Amino acid sequence: MSAGVAGVLVWLSGTHEIEAVENLESAGSALRVLRRCADLTELTGAAEAGIGDVAVLTLGRGADAARIATLRRCGVATVLVTQGIHAQRALAIGADAVVTDGEGLGERLVAVITTVLARRSAALSGDGLPVSQSATSSEALDSASPIPGLTTPAPPARLVAVWSGHGAPGRTSLALNLASE
Repeated sequence: MSAGVAGVLVWLSGTHEIEAVENLESAGSALRVLRRCADLTELTGAAEAGIGDVAVLTLGRGADAARIATLRRCGVATVLVTQGIHAQRALAIGADAVVTDGEGLGERLVAVITTVLARRSAALSGDGLPVSQSATSSEALDSASPIPGLTTPAPPARLVAVWSGHGAPGRTSLALNLASE
């Protein structure tokens, strides 16, 4: 990509994809959609090939912690689009940001992606300043102001214990289901 332009990989379902791509490709945007992926495997393959700076994908249908970790290893930031009730789950699997679906999704995506990339740039620059004060991200939104549709990741849980008395049914099933989520 040319200087100042970030490449976006998109895997969204339904009508959200059209609105998102139109806003990402709008005039004046520093974002370019490099690939509209047909499935999650294509998105992962593109990231592994070094294509793209950020991936926008729908939570579900295979988007899980392992897939997000793969994208992160490839140097691709992840923005998950989901219903509001699933936002915490989306953060728990390691997404850089979560945007709730609904009206105005495309505009909110542009703001969130710009912020995520600015924060990543500030972290990589190692200047230790908040994004709003970083010389490399003068266009970034103030990190103290709320960003519509952006949820910041919570720290990952370290330990969850599933315990009950001897002979109580369901402990193993519950533990396995918690681990898979």
